[in-house]
Amino acid sequence: MKELKGALISIAVLALIGVLYFATQPAEEQVNPQASTDTVPEYLFRFEKQDLIKVEITRPNSEKIVLIENDTNWMIEGTSFAASKTMVNRLKHQLHDLTPRAVVRKDETDLELYGLGKNAIQVTLHFRDGNVTSFNAGDPNPTGVSYYIQTAEKVVYVVKKSALDYLSHDFDQFREPRFLSFFSTEVAAFEVDYLEKSRRWSFQREGENNWQLTSPQKLDADAEVVRTMLGRISALKATSFFDPDDRESEFGLQNPRLTVNLTLNDGRRILLRMGDSTNRKQATLSYFQVDGDETIYLCPDSLIDEFSGEVEALRNRKVVNLDWNDIETIDATIIRPEEQRPSGNSLVKLVAGQWVWSDGVPVPGSTPRRVAQAIAGISVIEFVDNKKTITDPFATIVVSTSKGEQREIVLGGFGESFTSPEGNEYKRRYMQLSKQQQVYLIDEHLARVLYDLIREQKRKESSDMEKEKMQKKIKEASEK
Repeated sequence: MKELKGALISIAVLALIGVLYFATQPAEEQVNPQASTDTVPEYLFRFEKQDLIKVEITRPNSEKIVLIENDTNWMIEGTSFAASKTMVNRLKHQLHDLTPRAVVRKDETDLELYGLGKNAIQVTLHFRDGNVTSFNAGDPNPTGVSYYIQTAEKVVYVVKKSALDYLSHDFDQFREPRFLSFFSTEVAAFEVDYLEKSRRWSFQREGENNWQLTSPQKLDADAEVVRTMLGRISALKATSFFDPDDRESEFGLQNPRLTVNLTLNDGRRILLRMGDSTNRKQATLSYFQVDGDETIYLCPDSLIDEFSGEVEALRNRKVVNLDWNDIETIDATIIRPEEQRPSGNSLVKLVAGQWVWSDGVPVPGSTPRRVAQAIAGISVIEFVDNKKTITDPFATIVVSTSKGEQREIVLGGFGESFTSPEGNEYKRRYMQLSKQQQVYLIDEHLARVLYDLIREQKRKESSDMEKEKMQKKIKEASEK
């Protein structure tokens, strides 16, 4: 009996707590039943994104953030800081066609229940045509999936969470985290000084797509590797911002671990310094500063990895430097075949998108295309410095492009094979570009497709001979 009585008391207490909780919580339908029967407008705001030119955000603590569009980008008014492109785009995207989920109330009573009283965030939107509209952003609703909003008409609605939740973010979240603005195509030269390794790398652009390493030694650099380096520099993204004040020694920027000095095509220079590293939230970050910019940026530390390798990793391995789509003539000769494979010459041309033999007959299949791809895709496995020239070539290939470029490739015999950890042996062949002294080792792919091309040439020659014999017999028969 005592157990039953205790259970009834517990149930009664829980019920009372539940009633008190829901009685003190605002809900869309409960606070003002009359409002819930009103027609919900299709949109609270409706404007074109490009028409928004200024946003004023005033916090409850009187902090005011003003984002304003200038000639080239958005800025934070009253500062020299660029506004976050992500934040500006989010504002435009979330507000330009904002739809309410429900009407909560149509008067100004009990606004504190919704966070729309003294704790409201006031937002004013300015448009290109001079129009201005404003609203107050409040708290999330009890379920946490919607936010309360009060429009200029003093009506309270609920809208999706993502439409307003970012308005309470820290000031730094409204600053543009990317502080370097350039494209790799704009860079004419750059130097990297890596203090920890006592290393200086100097790069110079050679033509539109080629780069040369000029220090510590002179060699053709892999353009893709250089573009990746420049991309990693321009993509630096700050997680925090600092003013130098009197704490510059704390950041390690007086004796930077890494400096990058970029020279752009128009003569402008960008000097980037990388200071000490620090661990935050299980991530390694470093302090960065750009010459002429007082702000110190805290960014991921991974940039230094780009300059930690050896010079050998920078060497250009795509030595043919052609786009296979531009190749329109292939003149290939296998001089010294191996293992009883065919030898001979084959000349193919690309005419109106169709590969043809030297007599104009279309080449069936995809072999010429595969040869063009193999030529353009040659990637050096090893640079052979103790071999000056190929004296006994296996094959020669002369290619011409639609841009007037020409390459003569000489393939030699086999070099030292490569054995994989699994024990598989891969043949490697000597290769050299005409008029160049450097000899390379490449894989067998080009040689294999060359054999296919010569084999098809032989088949055509055999077929042409059979046709010629048949035509001769027909002609002799008709003359009898």
